[in-house]
Amino acid sequence: MKATKRKQGKGTKKRGCLAALLLIVLSLSIVAGCGMYVPDDSVRLTPVSVTEEDEEIVEAAAAVEDAAGKAALEGKNDIAEALQAEGSSAVEGQPQEKTEQKGSEQEAPGQNGSGTGNPEQEESAQEKQPQEAEGAKSSSGSAEAEGADGGEEAAEQRLVVCMGDSITFGTGLFHPGEQSYPTKLKGLLGEGWQVRNLGRPGYTLTESTLCYTDDPAYEKALASGADVFVIMLGTNDAYASFWNAEKYRAALQTMTAELRAACPEAKICLVTPPHCFLFEEEGMISDSVIGQQIVPILSETAEQEGLLLVDIYTPTEGRLDLFSDDKVHPNAAGAEFIAQCIYQSFSANISL
Repeated sequence: MKATKRKQGKGTKKRGCLAALLLIVLSLSIVAGCGMYVPDDSVRLTPVSVTEEDEEIVEAAAAVEDAAGKAALEGKNDIAEALQAEGSSAVEGQPQEKTEQKGSEQEAPGQNGSGTGNPEQEESAQEKQPQEAEGAKSSSGSAEAEGADGGEEAAEQRLVVCMGDSITFGTGLFHPGEQSYPTKLKGLLGEGWQVRNLGRPGYTLTESTLCYTDDPAYEKALASGADVFVIMLGTNDAYASFWNAEKYRAALQTMTAELRAACPEAKICLVTPPHCFLFEEEGMISDSVIGQQIVPILSETAEQEGLLLVDIYTPTEGRLDLFSDDKVHPNAAGAEFIAQCIYQSFSANISL
């Protein structure tokens, strides 16, 4: 009897386990076939739908906003106000956060046009800003109303074109677009002046694989219609194994003659390279070549041709604090120092 009860108990347990297993399998089948239930009030993160029309509106508004900022920087407050009004009307009825987001996206890559380290890209970004401002101005009815006054202001602006190598470009500076000596010079000259940086890292005045007159930058300088040319070329010519005094002198005379032919009324300012604090070794830039040969040639040429001369070499003697770690390129303080020296020469010789 007891044995029979034990067998019945075991049978009951087996049936119970099988029933539980069947229940689990059935539950899994229901879930797999019907899907997981999601409550109606569940929070879901969905992307914001942005149409092509929205993007075009935001891009147009951002372009007008950039143009307005450019006009404000140039002192054209009436144009800036008109452009700002146009920008507001362009995004009327659009969420404000879209415009702000697009504006931040356009500002980030620029980093003042200095983040690329590519002279062509940097210069292209700088050239594009005034073109966008002009385009926005022509599309604005309010801006057209003041047409003649804006034209007179633009005509009054004078242009300085800075030609040179990596020292002019701003190599070694964290933000060349903000810290290079041409940018600092623009700040000193103030309203009424534009300063264009046509520095090309590694370039020379004499013939080489990187001769400045073979670069498109030189053609841009000739076609610029500049009021003042600032030339600082010579550091890369001063390699002891490469240096040739007669070729340097001839190339300098050719350049100044071509600039005068292209822009007869322009002033030409020759700037001596600064000191180079590298050891005098074969294959390195030679400070003695700069000081004993390049500086005298620049001085003699300026005197013979009636050009301005700015001496950077003498005042940078012993001033290693003005240079970056490579002992060749000026740091931010050095770029500011060069700009100050050039500005003082302008103040004494050019009507500002």
